[in-house]
Amino acid sequence: MKFLLFFFLIVGFHAFAQDTLCDNPDEAAQFPGGSGAFKAFIDKNLIYPEESLQYEGLCFVSFLVCEDGTCQNFKVSHGVSDCPDCDREAILMLQLMPKWKPALRNGKPVPVKHSVKIVFRLQDVLVSEGIVEKKRKVAIDNETPAEFPGGTPALNRWLGENMHYPQEALDYGLTGKCYVKFVVGADGVCRDFKILRGVRDCLSCDLEALRLFSIMPKWNPATKEDKPLEVSMRVAITFKLN
Repeated sequence: MKFLLFFFLIVGFHAFAQDTLCDNPDEAAQFPGGSGAFKAFIDKNLIYPEESLQYEGLCFVSFLVCEDGTCQNFKVSHGVSDCPDCDREAILMLQLMPKWKPALRNGKPVPVKHSVKIVFRLQDVLVSEGIVEKKRKVAIDNETPAEFPGGTPALNRWLGENMHYPQEALDYGLTGKCYVKFVVGADGVCRDFKILRGVRDCLSCDLEALRLFSIMPKWNPATKEDKPLEVSMRVAITFKLN
């Protein structure tokens, strides 16, 4: 199975109503490494929602690039028609972005509003047992992604062996996915865990996901040109009753 995701970056700046934002910087805010690196980031991190394979379209997202390069206040200004899951996935993916190179005005960093347009389009999609699999492309620029020791099958086994299904979820039949963002350091240690989107109506599921990550063994760190890198990752933990 494979599918392709296409996107286009809109270069432009539109001020919020606040006077603190700059609508005419001398230098534009930029993803580290430029548009090519941004395309690579999108390809590696955007996951087509498995519940929305029948939908294609455009998702416009605006966000604030602060003086220190952090990105925040993500908002879908125009989403994929009839597909809120695509819109949520676009924001989840953008929340994984590293700091940008901030916009400059008179040589000083200034906050600006930035917009991107992401195109969701499927090609040659295969669904097996209700699971959508994304074929990873060959590592870009000699980069190897971070990985749980033994790969995804080993991670799934580890989660199954260590998960304590919350009693609240058992009592009320609660199921769903908890999306966790975290950092894999150059030494393989996982840290800075954050719930991007939790299981609906089940705080105890989200807390269990964080507990699992707190006891997770070291990962094999990402590398570029054989040198270990610190990277942000996202994992979805599924809470499902048999």
